[in-house]
Amino acid sequence: MFLPPTCNVTISLVTLVVKIFEPRLLAILFATSISKLAMLAEAGKFLASSFARLRLDRNAIAVIR
Repeated sequence: MFLPPTCNVTISLVTLVVKIFEPRLLAILFATSISKLAMLAEAGKFLASSFARLRLDRNAIAVIR
């Protein structure tokens, strides 16, 4: 695959930056992924409680009818 020279320079610059900052980047990515997992867990708990409440509401409406 042929890439224009400017693209090759960009790729080499990105590679250099990643090699220099890799430990920090990995630490940041790891920390953000853990916080994202925690946020997803909280969202999951909220959705589960919402669905449970909705099911209870539906059952209550069925009993009233």
